[in-house]
Amino acid sequence: MEFQSALHYLEKNVESFLQKPKLEIKPEYKDKKNFQEHLTTMYKNANSTHVVKSKIIDEFFEQDNIKFLIKYLKIDNTKNKPNIINEKKFIDPFAPPINQDVLISEDFFGLGEHRLILTKFPLFKEQVLLVSRDFKSQYEHLFFENIRDIILLINSIDGCAFFNGGEKSGASQPRKHLQAFPYKSFPNKCNDFGIFNFVKNENNLEEMKFDIDLDNIHNHIGKFYQIKKLKNENIEHILFKFNEKMGKLMKDNENANITGEICFNLYKILCEFLGIYQGDKIEKDYSLLITQEFIFVVKRKEHDIYISEADKEKNQIINLNSIAFFFIIVSREPSQIEELKSINIIHDVYTKL
Repeated sequence: MEFQSALHYLEKNVESFLQKPKLEIKPEYKDKKNFQEHLTTMYKNANSTHVVKSKIIDEFFEQDNIKFLIKYLKIDNTKNKPNIINEKKFIDPFAPPINQDVLISEDFFGLGEHRLILTKFPLFKEQVLLVSRDFKSQYEHLFFENIRDIILLINSIDGCAFFNGGEKSGASQPRKHLQAFPYKSFPNKCNDFGIFNFVKNENNLEEMKFDIDLDNIHNHIGKFYQIKKLKNENIEHILFKFNEKMGKLMKDNENANITGEICFNLYKILCEFLGIYQGDKIEKDYSLLITQEFIFVVKRKEHDIYISEADKEKNQIINLNSIAFFFIIVSREPSQIEELKSINIIHDVYTKL
């Protein structure tokens, strides 16, 4: 579906999507507190060979009205993380049987589509993977079920999610999977930094205008924006920010059929706008972020970059997957952190991503 027709389709059908029946939640998933406590217990008790935890020091750094979170991997256990997405010999680490030490749910929400497992190399406490039970490729587009279930997940853990669409976005495994982490894993246990705060200020955003009437979309669910700082640097992206009505729907798991259908159509519109897919396959690598407040897509150029020529000479690469667009930067070198503080981060780093 081309961009204009996808946009027109949502405008025409958004009211009917809002009338979809509620999702019947199984009893074991109704109590979010119990679910979160179970996740916490599993993460704490997981064997270190199955959940390989690095020693991470978190630091905030503010520049140009953006409060970045810099995560310094003081003891880096992610360096042994395999990147097998393009290996000739096919390996699928998410194929069953799944080790019971990391398996949170064999059938997430009893909907038949996804397993929920602990991330082997977490950058955040209680970071999880929502993995397709039947094999589907990480290089194929997302489906309604992927979007619906990731909304159920971020509600259940009170967090946010991302998808690495292709190797240049940070994808390293071939089976389709989305990732999520709870806000309590952030410093101060809340999301009062990064893009979470940045997009709340309309002065940071530029509303996008289109040739067709979008009153239904604007009135019922929200508006399309670009982030001014990213647009000024020619970083290809598009963001949809939910209005208050849609925001309330997003937080209620019983509405997941509604919000899933709406966000799935938004996802298709955002991807069509950026020319992400050719048919069902990824044409351009991309990062997708989903929260209860917005859905955001950025076209990617690279995942491994050098901040400076000096870093290139030392072969000091910085790896930035989709969490970079939460304005979270992960570094393995103290010198890189000092370098980040001395440069224009958006111009000198994000234009390379």
